[in-house]
Amino acid sequence: MAKLFNSPVLMLVYGFLLWLTTFIVSWILKCATGSPGQPTEVTYGYLAFESLIPVALAALTLWFSYLYFKGMPGDFAKAGLLAGVVWMVVNVLLDQLLFAWGPMQMPFERYVYDIGLTYLMIPVITAGAGYLMDRARATVR
Repeated sequence: MAKLFNSPVLMLVYGFLLWLTTFIVSWILKCATGSPGQPTEVTYGYLAFESLIPVALAALTLWFSYLYFKGMPGDFAKAGLLAGVVWMVVNVLLDQLLFAWGPMQMPFERYVYDIGLTYLMIPVITAGAGYLMDRARATVR
């Protein structure tokens, strides 16, 4: 069972679930704030949406990090960095289905600055959480 938790398949599944749950939260927030997809003017709803999405992404990344680390025996920092990079790539690639070719057309350069750079927080969070877990485990021993 421990091998399942270290498997690349589970890492990809969690990356997909991170993207999906963040997408669902963003859709709910977009409806709740009345934020347009690509505003012609900045509104409070748009600003609230843009501020809350990174908070949701951070919380969801921590949650999936917890689930991913739960079955691991150790070496959390290394596993966290790898999972974070994979999850970041998965999120960007899945976004491209919507933003490059799908219903929410957006030029790639705008995507990178508006959304893509936010995903840099994923490996920072997963590696940081892993490092803290390694430190905590070393302190307990």
